[in-house]
Amino acid sequence: MSRLTIETRLNILIGLLLLISLIANTVLVASSAGPRIAAESESVLRLTRQTIDRALDDMQATRNPQRDLAGLVERLAGIRHVRVQLDGGNDRFAVTTPGHSTGQPQGPTEDFGAIVGRLLIGSATELRIPVTIAGVAYGDLVVVADPSDEIAEIFEALTVSAVGGLILLGAIFVLTRFAVRQALSPIGRLEAALAEMQKGNFAIQMPAGSGPEFAKIGARVDALAAALSETRAENRRLAEALIVVEDQERRELARELHDELGPYLFAIRAGTTALATEAATDTSVSGQKRQETCRALLGHIQAVQHVNRRVLHRLRPPALSDIGLDRALAGLVAMWRENHPTVTITAAVELADADLDETTELTVYRVVQEGLTNAIRHADATRIDVSVTTYARGVAIAVRDDGRGRPDDVVPGFGLSGMRDRVWALGGRLSIERAEPSGGILLRAELPRAKPKPDDVIAPVATTVTS
Repeated sequence: MSRLTIETRLNILIGLLLLISLIANTVLVASSAGPRIAAESESVLRLTRQTIDRALDDMQATRNPQRDLAGLVERLAGIRHVRVQLDGGNDRFAVTTPGHSTGQPQGPTEDFGAIVGRLLIGSATELRIPVTIAGVAYGDLVVVADPSDEIAEIFEALTVSAVGGLILLGAIFVLTRFAVRQALSPIGRLEAALAEMQKGNFAIQMPAGSGPEFAKIGARVDALAAALSETRAENRRLAEALIVVEDQERRELARELHDELGPYLFAIRAGTTALATEAATDTSVSGQKRQETCRALLGHIQAVQHVNRRVLHRLRPPALSDIGLDRALAGLVAMWRENHPTVTITAAVELADADLDETTELTVYRVVQEGLTNAIRHADATRIDVSVTTYARGVAIAVRDDGRGRPDDVVPGFGLSGMRDRVWALGGRLSIERAEPSGGILLRAELPRAKPKPDDVIAPVATTVTS
């Protein structure tokens, strides 16, 4: 029962109530039939006795009592709901209501009427009237109540009432079902509105005119959607501001590493090289030790310089500000090809008139970089296809590989989560899905051309929710 909808439960309840009312009405009518039949039987018996008594008084001077008795019995055949029979004389006269024959087997309807009559009024009422004419006894006139016709009429009335009641019940059920569906239709619209909100579409509007109760709920849902939309827009503005601050700090840190640490490392390397050259002229044991020490220091300095260049590249790819995004992406792909010659990497970059700001360009670069890193290091891919193209409202990024895919229970790492947050903060979308037919991973991202306004990119226009 708990799995049934509210509409189905109400329809079942209303249908049961209507059916119970019909059955109760039928039982009430049937139960009132007993006293009615009993009263009518007593009335008919009383009338028949009065008729017989008057007829017997008139026969006291007759010369042919048997003929007159036969005529009396024949006349009594016109009285409904009784059977009359002369019992105990030389002849037997019997007559019943039209359609009955005394002494003959009764049909199914009459048997059913007799059974129902006994159930309603108990045993049949019988009168025995002694017949004495001119001092001679001719037996008894037996008058038995026969409510078969009355029962047939009641049964017919009940049948008509039941059929009419069923038709009326069906009509009422259809109307109430329609009324219940109309009354509960706002629930479907509310469910659709919540589903849209779950998808991230807060620009919804519940229709008015659904009743005061649902109107209040709809107003609350609209207010909730507006509040969530405003909160999301504010969060996006804060996230964008945070990214801008982070990029600025990265640029400053990269500048410090490049302008300050770089010259110091170069000076240390130059000094160590000079010491090594000077030590090379000393053939003593101490001179050889100084040479070995200088060579070790030069190795360490070179390693630090490599680390510094790698950190600088991670903080701020220098190629972006020098040669532009398209050539920077080409250089990134070339670097991966050189480091991993067994992996086939194709790149299609179309950024003509992209009009992307510095933060968006850096995000595009980072997304492609993260996609290549994951495909080569984690997916064991042998082929990677990179696509960066512009469209009407922004730039679309796709990195497809033929690797082993990603298990469903794997939680995205820090790099991918950071890219997702970064793309969202700029008003874009990032998704990871299975690449067909290779079975690898398809990384998609969409970024707007300009800085996002509240609900500018991923939120659709206001939608009126209908069920």
